[in-house]
Amino acid sequence: MSTQRGVHPMKLSNIVKAVFCSLLMFFAAQTSFAQNLPKVSQNKLDIYYTANVTRAEAKKLLEFLIEEEFTDGSRELATQLDKSGNTYEFKFNVKKGIDSDPDFIKIAKTLSTEISNDVFNKAPVDIHLMDDNFKLLRVVVAF
Repeated sequence: MSTQRGVHPMKLSNIVKAVFCSLLMFFAAQTSFAQNLPKVSQNKLDIYYTANVTRAEAKKLLEFLIEEEFTDGSRELATQLDKSGNTYEFKFNVKKGIDSDPDFIKIAKTLSTEISNDVFNKAPVDIHLMDDNFKLLRVVVAF
């Protein structure tokens, strides 16, 4: 099946994106994980990235997330991109308890697949769901 730019059979619908975004924890960029990391930013979305990731990779993810309306730009959202071996790790805070919601996990798996396919040339992408102190709650693996 061929796809046109911007049209992908697994893309999140606008309603699903709105629900997904409402369940993310929005917070200022002064989070503990972010203090010494470089970042790329646009539309109030900050992606802090570790030494395991290049600025170009972080920028490519940022552009994808902006295009896919990952955030509406009304509030600050800080995320982190890391890499372990060949697997990218996209980390963000979620509201308490959502890490055990099966519908949210399905959405996170779809996001993982989209980022893998559209940003990182089909390299594995794990979604790390973090609490408000940036402690790991759950890792969502699409594959």
